[in-house]
Amino acid sequence: MGLLTEHRFEEAVCQYGDELQQEPNDAALWADYSKALLCLGRFPEALAGYQRANTLANLRDFGCRDPFLEHAGTVQWLLGDRTAAIRTLTEAVDGIQRGTIKYADQAGGATPGLLLWYMGVTARCDAAVAHVEKYLRKLAKKPKIQYWPGPAVQFVLGGAAFEQMRDADVQMAGLDLPGLLGKAGEDLFTRRHAVQALFYQAAKHRHDGLEDECLSTMRICAGLKNPVIELEWFLARAEARA
Repeated sequence: MGLLTEHRFEEAVCQYGDELQQEPNDAALWADYSKALLCLGRFPEALAGYQRANTLANLRDFGCRDPFLEHAGTVQWLLGDRTAAIRTLTEAVDGIQRGTIKYADQAGGATPGLLLWYMGVTARCDAAVAHVEKYLRKLAKKPKIQYWPGPAVQFVLGGAAFEQMRDADVQMAGLDLPGLLGKAGEDLFTRRHAVQALFYQAAKHRHDGLEDECLSTMRICAGLKNPVIELEWFLARAEARA
């Protein structure tokens, strides 16, 4: 991840491409290669890479099944295939509920649920929103919801104000928006959490019919330096550019 965190994306693509020549069945390497492609906006290649990473992870002992579904679904959304994206993220949350997919975040699987909630709201797909809100409500009853991005789940469900979501995280606690943006500009960990907090604030604005506020907040989110890991930043950038 060194080249990625340094934003040397072209070099990362070359390096990972060379490494894949030697290790073509390395799922994690395919995922890193795909992330570099995603950062460069090479979405079709990134999607193919994430799908390859998932296939390899499922064939080998990677520790969990379908670990890159939320990545593939996000790229499908960025490519404009909203139906496929919603289907992929639905598969992710359903797999977590069945226990066939291991969640990757500390909150017990909040990330794919939140991404699906944004997609359902944006696509005005009531069925997807209802389905994922049922999933998120179950998640919100578990002790792990205290861990990030768990507070964002409580926020989108209407159980917390934005300030409460922000203050629930030690990186953002007590900061007003200028303070948060300032700290996020200096500290990668704060930036990662700030991107998600701002993104879901924007999505909640859209859910509540406040489209101007949604787009304004999306632009603030996209204006932060790319934190690389958080998929929400790429979605916010697409919103801002549109």
